[in-house]
Amino acid sequence: MQGVLAPVHKDQWWDHAQPNDIAQVHTLAVGWKDHDPAALAASERVQSEVQNRYGIDTRDVGTDAAYLESGIETISAEQARREAVAEHRKGMALRGSGPLMFVWAFLSDLLLRLPSMSVQESNFGPYSDDVCRTS
Repeated sequence: MQGVLAPVHKDQWWDHAQPNDIAQVHTLAVGWKDHDPAALAASERVQSEVQNRYGIDTRDVGTDAAYLESGIETISAEQARREAVAEHRKGMALRGSGPLMFVWAFLSDLLLRLPSMSVQESNFGPYSDDVCRTS
């Protein structure tokens, strides 16, 4: 049994564990935690990792492996969807940032210089007197 529970103490196992793996280890650890210190330690680690990674309190799950597995799958899918959306938005922002940054730089420079510009420097066309007049 300790061979089955030992991997839960390694971060690498958690990075690659499938929902079914986590649910099985949880069920085994909870079932034996009152009889084996290694199982108690494993159940505490599972509880901590599942709470931190998926927001699921394993104390509410008990030994229902199918319920825990389903919860982890659902939350993992939602996390993956959110990551994909964030990456898409990031890519879209980077793709469009060139022209946008140019416009932003131009407008920032204009706003910084506007109070000190004369009407002749402003070059706003036929409405320059109305735009730049301060009094």
